[in-house]
Amino acid sequence: GCIWYWTAYLMQGSIQQLLIESEGLPPATWIPSLGLPCPGQCYNLQYFAFLSARLEDSCTCDRDTLTAAQHTFRGAYNDLLPVIIGLFILVA
Repeated sequence: GCIWYWTAYLMQGSIQQLLIESEGLPPATWIPSLGLPCPGQCYNLQYFAFLSARLEDSCTCDRDTLTAAQHTFRGAYNDLLPVIIGLFILVA
């Protein structure tokens, strides 16, 4: 449970940092067939060894998609806290 909690925290925090740093930059596009690396203002899932993503799906540049993913991970992070507390109570 703690690993999932940490993973949700890491993902939502890294997406939030990317959104802050890329604020005001022009929209980026990435075309997998060109063989170019993921642009800096996009979210590259290949940095996370615990995620399995195809190259075509590993780079996300759309800010709306990133914002939705951030909200989803934040919700998972908030929902996992009671699970962690419950596991601790069961073990203790």
